Amino acid sequence: MFTPLPSYLHKIKSTNVRNLFVLLKNAFKIWRQRTTSRRVMTKYDSRTLADVGIAQNLAEFETAQPFWKPPSVLGRDALPEQELGEGQHSVEAVLIPLSNYETVHTKKGRPLLVRPMTLTDKGYVVDLFNHSSAESRYNRFFRPVRYLSEKELERETSIDRDLHLGWIGFIQEADQLRCVGVVHIARDNLECDQWEFSVSVQDSDHSCGIGAALLSHAAHEGQKMGIDTFYGHVLEKNKPMLAYVKHRGATLKRDYPGIYRFQLPTGAMM
Repeated sequence: MFTPLPSYLHKIKSTNVRNLFVLLKNAFKIWRQRTTSRRVMTKYDSRTLADVGIAQNLAEFETAQPFWKPPSVLGRDALPEQELGEGQHSVEAVLIPLSNYETVHTKKGRPLLVRPMTLTDKGYVVDLFNHSSAESRYNRFFRPVRYLSEKELERETSIDRDLHLGWIGFIQEADQLRCVGVVHIARDNLECDQWEFSVSVQDSDHSCGIGAALLSHAAHEGQKMGIDTFYGHVLEKNKPMLAYVKHRGATLKRDYPGIYRFQLPTGAMM
């Protein structure tokens, strides 16, 4: 039997045509996200499923569900399905129980919910990129980037634990989670002991300490793996990041015109 439309579509009677269009657009966006997330989940092995706290039998049940059905409830701490209003650009949170999130705080005490990245986070990564300024994109990729290619998106979200790890941060607003940033650490190969980091934060949340909190979390996780130093590159024009690494005692060396290479002890980031 066909499941009714999401509950918020029943508000149609009291809305005008413009709001009706917004509601339908958000409904199709949610349905598309569900389909994509379930398709990606079919590629997960048992190790990856365990990392994100999803039982094998639940994953098999979930991937068999039609697009109009919301994600299965994973106990009382499961994330609520998001209902999007006009002007919002969050994407649906899928199948990640809150027990998999760790709470970290900015220096001003603002709580962030942080968890390991998975392939189902592609929507969040695209959303974060689409709402970044040209300057923020240039500081992240060191070149003008108008859109993320499928290859780049795959690289951003493919976490293999041996060469690339990533974490994604959220702020809880009412009964929804809003993605505010991501942080990555990566190395070239298994013999390489030089891990580099990168961090991206929503433009609207710059200067709030979110980037520093995400980097502190990455440093803490890195220390668990025996990493005592992170390496990286920063543009000379990227004043906030340059100030961040200098303040924490990084060793800086001009690597290319307008680009510094630095070494930063993980202990100084925590």
